[in-house]
Amino acid sequence: MSRNQDGSGGPTTRLPDIYASPGNVGVQIDSYRTKDLFNRPRSNKFTTAFQGHMYEDHTLKNAKRMLARELQRCVKREDDQRVKKLAEYQMQRLEAKVQLDERRKHREYLRRQRAWEREQAMKAASQLALEHSSAVQIQARHRGWRVRRALARQTEAATAIQSNLRRYRAQHQYTRQKLAHRDLQVGP
Repeated sequence: MSRNQDGSGGPTTRLPDIYASPGNVGVQIDSYRTKDLFNRPRSNKFTTAFQGHMYEDHTLKNAKRMLARELQRCVKREDDQRVKKLAEYQMQRLEAKVQLDERRKHREYLRRQRAWEREQAMKAASQLALEHSSAVQIQARHRGWRVRRALARQTEAATAIQSNLRRYRAQHQYTRQKLAHRDLQVGP
């Protein structure tokens, strides 16, 4: 038993017992969907109201509407695919830009690293040259000091030898003179 379609006698939970034909199924569904739209939440009433009335439509009475809906679904599917492809393309562009920025940063890092290494190599070379020249100067001065010290020792030794030789000669001459003087005094 069904209630009135105009809503008198309380809210309707079931459609009138007008069995659906292929031509009016969509109309019944649409009218049922709009009925009490703001007074009830979506629930299983729609399903229970149409139990036993739904069947597969093999006639072409509703073909125009089915084609329109199929076309609408195709257009929506194409739009969704287009939006999805656009999102994928934008994501790929963003990833490519991020990778490009990372490669650019890496190249800049490598450039700065090479510049720093060149600077360190130049510093090491100048330090090595400075150490080499300092070592050469120190060695030259040390050799000069050693030569001067050896020369001073040799000069001192030569002076001592000459002094001893002069003293020896003087003593020898003094001894000869003394002997000669004694020989002269003693006579033959």
